Amino acid sequence: MDSIHAAIDWVCKTTGARQVVLCGLRLGATLAAVAATQRDDLAGLILLSPNLRGRSFIRQLEIEAKLAGTARDDGSLEAHGLVLSAEAVREIASVDLANTRLPTGCRVMAFNAAESPVLDRCILAWRQGGGAATTDDFAGLTQFLRPSFMSHEPPAQVSRITQWLQETVPP
Repeated sequence: MDSIHAAIDWVCKTTGARQVVLCGLRLGATLAAVAATQRDDLAGLILLSPNLRGRSFIRQLEIEAKLAGTARDDGSLEAHGLVLSAEAVREIASVDLANTRLPTGCRVMAFNAAESPVLDRCILAWRQGGGAATTDDFAGLTQFLRPSFMSHEPPAQVSRITQWLQETVPP
């Protein structure tokens, strides 16, 4: 979270921007949404396949760590080279984006691979909180989810993201 806040501060200071849009993939999208709750200088969020419930994400990593033989007994977690302290595990597990209150006026576009009642609850909560939130499918964006060794495949089609930015977030 400190890195996200530092990056926003740097962009604003360096460019003179008064507002920024955060874009994140999976856990990065979740962290972007959490960071948004702590700021008043965000024009919007682009969430790509966000982890909607931190506890579900942590459970998945715990299972993967057990299968890989990297499970730990001290509350920390290691899976796929990602090492999380016990404190980070607790903080991530406490996140439920449906309970996240975004700043009034924050625009949100969530691209998700499958329909999700949890994401629908998030969108509704953000709208009720005064934000403009919408969701769309993940068509053309699945390349973001591919392993890096498959980089010979065509790149993701980000035109829908840039179109949303142009139509929704003022310059």
